[in-house]
Amino acid sequence: MQRLNVRTNRTPILWAVAVALSAIIVGTLTAGGARFNLREPLSYVGDSIFYLMTTQRLGEGTGYLINSRQGFPLGSQLFDFVGSDWGNMLVLDALQKVSGSAAWANNVYFLAGFPLSALAAFWCLRRLEISGPTSSVFALLFAIIPFHFLRIPHLYFTWYFVVPVYVWFAVELYKGTGMFTSRGPSKAVVLAALACFGVYYAAFGCMVLFIGAVLGWLRHRSARPLLAGVFAVIFVCVGVAANLLPNIYLIQQFGKNSELAHRVPAGSEVYGLKITQLILPRPDHRLEQLAAISADYGQQFPNVNENVHSALGFVGVIGLLLVIASAIAYSPRVQEQRRSLLFMLGATTVVLLLTATSGGFSALFSLLVTPLIRGWNRISVVVAFLSLAGLAIAVDGARHRFASTGRAAALGTLGLTAIAIFGIWDQTSRADQSPVKMAQAEYRKESEFYRAVEASLPEGAAVYQLPFMRFPESPMKGRLSSYDLSKGFLHSRSLKWSYGAAVGRVGADFMEHLSTQPSATQLEVARFLGFSGFLIDRRGYHDNGQAIDEEASKFLGGVSPIEDQSKDLAFYSLRALPAPDSLAQMSPAATAWLERWKISKTAGVLATRSPYDLDFQAPAVLNTQARAATGLWGGAEEWGTWTVAKVVKLQLKKPLPLHFTLEIEANAFGPNAGREVGVRIGSQSKAFTGTAAMSKIRIPFDLTESTDLIELTVPAPTSPKDVSQSADTRTLGLGLRSLSVVEQRSK
Repeated sequence: MQRLNVRTNRTPILWAVAVALSAIIVGTLTAGGARFNLREPLSYVGDSIFYLMTTQRLGEGTGYLINSRQGFPLGSQLFDFVGSDWGNMLVLDALQKVSGSAAWANNVYFLAGFPLSALAAFWCLRRLEISGPTSSVFALLFAIIPFHFLRIPHLYFTWYFVVPVYVWFAVELYKGTGMFTSRGPSKAVVLAALACFGVYYAAFGCMVLFIGAVLGWLRHRSARPLLAGVFAVIFVCVGVAANLLPNIYLIQQFGKNSELAHRVPAGSEVYGLKITQLILPRPDHRLEQLAAISADYGQQFPNVNENVHSALGFVGVIGLLLVIASAIAYSPRVQEQRRSLLFMLGATTVVLLLTATSGGFSALFSLLVTPLIRGWNRISVVVAFLSLAGLAIAVDGARHRFASTGRAAALGTLGLTAIAIFGIWDQTSRADQSPVKMAQAEYRKESEFYRAVEASLPEGAAVYQLPFMRFPESPMKGRLSSYDLSKGFLHSRSLKWSYGAAVGRVGADFMEHLSTQPSATQLEVARFLGFSGFLIDRRGYHDNGQAIDEEASKFLGGVSPIEDQSKDLAFYSLRALPAPDSLAQMSPAATAWLERWKISKTAGVLATRSPYDLDFQAPAVLNTQARAATGLWGGAEEWGTWTVAKVVKLQLKKPLPLHFTLEIEANAFGPNAGREVGVRIGSQSKAFTGTAAMSKIRIPFDLTESTDLIELTVPAPTSPKDVSQSADTRTLGLGLRSLSVVEQRSK
């Protein structure tokens, strides 16, 4: 009897091991095949490059949130790009440090997602009192849903093991078991930790938890489940907030960036969930006839984008129909356990579908709360688990009802085997391997080129890159896609690169403006800034870079570049050019440009803009220097920007000195000309007379207490329409070109 108990206790562990091994084997063979190089990325295009780049940054001493090897010479900032992914990043950081390879770290992370998701699903299904064999089959199918393979470019989403855990907590709320009163590891800590694996999953998890709590309240006619659900959501939100603290701190230090990661409410419609795409086969299905159905849908219907990754597979679709029917047929007052669970899973699924589907409640959320959550199609992974869990409950119930004879038990085992085989066949595709082979071949080819570039330069040298592309989230430029310019950073170990300065920060504005200058000016300025090489990605030019190549070659005296095999990349060394130490050694054009940006060099060190200089012609400079600015028009004219309010407030990043002269370059619009404009700094209020022409005003200030706030009071904001100048309805007051503070010595 004792041996029997030991064997019985080991059985769940054996099933867990079996499902984890099955998931990693099926996942690996499907994604990469029997043989592939772990040190070469499974995906090497689009957002995949972004995730390779972030892993590379994690493993370097130059920094993840602020990196000095990208965005040279002013650095690359990622802290404006907020997320709740420190759990993912800590794992990737450890993997990168162990291997020294971002590609190896990302590949291992991706493949580890299969057993992790399988084990989490198995654990949850077993907690729902589903048998080991049934739990293992449906946990395996959850781990290999099409979403997992199609989401390789969005790496963090492939660690969706948190979804079953959120669902289990919701079930506890539904059961009313008092989830925060039992002994053991703190569930509050677990919920906060789950939030470290993606803000989308945290948001979806909060939805599932709250739905479970409401259903528990309806079932038990008690407020306890509802109160526990509120606390559960709060704990997840605390976890998200903890993830955001480093970003919030740096944004406070450097000022808010209004240009990065801009989202509009309509995005929830464009990237919403489509029920049709849940039901349709995956777009690259093994069976050509089924793949053709999805292809026809994609060609004939609008807003088909990443939501094609939502396909559940046929087993999942059967589960989806079952749980929806259960939500209609049963009620929260059902006492029979299996039916009660089916109702809970079905009701949760229905609410998620009503929310995330295009035109659903998500549109109201984006309009009234925040548009930052726009990829509502990603909730399909939650729908997938709810659907598979519901079908697992039904299948397991059928097996138990017919398990009275040996033949019935054998038929049940055969049926589970058939479901597993069919599900694997349906949810995976040979097409998953073709992009991997292409990606790894491209990676090897470009690695040779960048190794040759690095070998030609001294350690720590900097490379100026063209064409200029925004970072992050740049649109295509010719054949050049977003993040392609990060590849040099990936393949080098010490070289610095100009690409990577975050849009909305001064470095990006600086580089974008430089890229518009004549090639000779660009190269001369680049050498002055400390660049030792110049790389052209010809894919970003309509003429395949022919004109820029000719200009660069002419300026450099006919030097031939280092090229890659496809002739898409051309690298020119700038080391033969003199490296000037002062503007006196520069051409007039280069000198004028550097003076425009107030850049100089002393003893070989770049000196950039003072923290008290606000350039209203360059919004990114304003975003960097000012912590906040209100009362200004959001855009910029060629000469500067307009004030559009009675009171304009400029809060600087650094407190003002006590004794200084305020220099304002401005003009006054319409009836504001000839009238006094108030200037208040600290306890002192002064004024100047606005003029119709642009002029520079100097106002001395002697403060008793330091402040970082400058307030301008405009006498008569007026729209051009009101004075019959144009149809412009903005209430204009002052035209601001620049504002600077010249510190004076103490008296």
